[in-house]
Amino acid sequence: MNNNTKKITILTSCLLMVFGFFVSPGVTSADGITVTGNGSNSNNTVNVTSTQQTTTQQSNNAQVTNNTNTTATTGKNTSSNNTGNSTSVETGNVNTSTAVSTTANISTVSQSTTTSQELNSTINGNGANSNNSINTSSSSTTDVSINQNASVANTISQSADTGSNSVNNNNGNVSIQTGNISASISVSNSPINVSNVSVAANNSTSNEKIAGNGAGSINNITNANNNQTSIAINNSISLINNLKTVYLTGANSAYYNNGNVSVLTGGITNVINLGNGPINVSAVSVNCTPAQQQSKPTIPAWPTPPPTSGTSSSSPASSSSSSSGGGGGSSSGSSSGGSGSSVGISTSMLPVTGNNWFFIAFIGNILMMLMGGYLRLRSGRSPGFAYTI
Repeated sequence: MNNNTKKITILTSCLLMVFGFFVSPGVTSADGITVTGNGSNSNNTVNVTSTQQTTTQQSNNAQVTNNTNTTATTGKNTSSNNTGNSTSVETGNVNTSTAVSTTANISTVSQSTTTSQELNSTINGNGANSNNSINTSSSSTTDVSINQNASVANTISQSADTGSNSVNNNNGNVSIQTGNISASISVSNSPINVSNVSVAANNSTSNEKIAGNGAGSINNITNANNNQTSIAINNSISLINNLKTVYLTGANSAYYNNGNVSVLTGGITNVINLGNGPINVSAVSVNCTPAQQQSKPTIPAWPTPPPTSGTSSSSPASSSSSSSGGGGGSSSGSSSGGSGSSVGISTSMLPVTGNNWFFIAFIGNILMMLMGGYLRLRSGRSPGFAYTI
């Protein structure tokens, strides 16, 4: 092999080595909550507190007193000391009806839309040895309070009389016929102290990121989320029903009469309907939304040197924003959610990945190294130059 061949071989080997350097694999880093853009040794903190409260209070008080008195009579007639051939007493019919209806304390609370909070926080660009923190706290409270108190007293009195007739000391035949009595009472105390509550549960979401931090940086995410729905219903009632009825078609008298005596009393029909209820009925409905699943950041299981930039990720949470920053950087916003979680993250690189060109270049480098060794040994066995003087 001549010198030109050696030069071409060595040059090709160098080019392959350089080529193998440039096709080295790229670095894949995690993505998520972003904290970037602040100077080295800076301290950057985002503190977010969001409070949302809905309070509904209803108070009902009712005092109802019903007092009815009904009296009807076609009787209590007297026919005495008559000298005719016959004496007759006939009374008419009585129809009476009483109806009482009471309704009190109806409460309805309806919240059809879900109360939602969203917090988004970002701290950008942090240098080496920086300390970066995101602290979020959200609270959503829905309070519903209903107090109902009722006092109802119904007093119903009915009296009907077609009897109590007197026919005495008559000279002849005597006849008494009393009328019929038809009576009805209807009392309805309904509804009283009825409440219907329908609310939607609170929903919180958040988006947070920490990424691109320098070597030795410390990054922390703390989420505290509290969603609470409280419903209190107090019902009380004092109810008194007092019904009194007197119906009479008899109590007739026929004494000392000369002749035949006939007494025919009428019939009595009585219907009483008393209804109390529904009373103290409460219906509560809370429409809940499923809690959001939070994903934890993926951290490599093997030790890796701290890179100049890296990323880390955490999960969503909920509501509003406020911020503070330091160390020559900038900061704004924040968000959190869930049932409360704390994640401390130190940035690190993910495993090295690449493509097939790297392996091809690697094999080419090995071949060039073996070829160079062969050429070196071959050059030692070449015949020397003949010098002529």
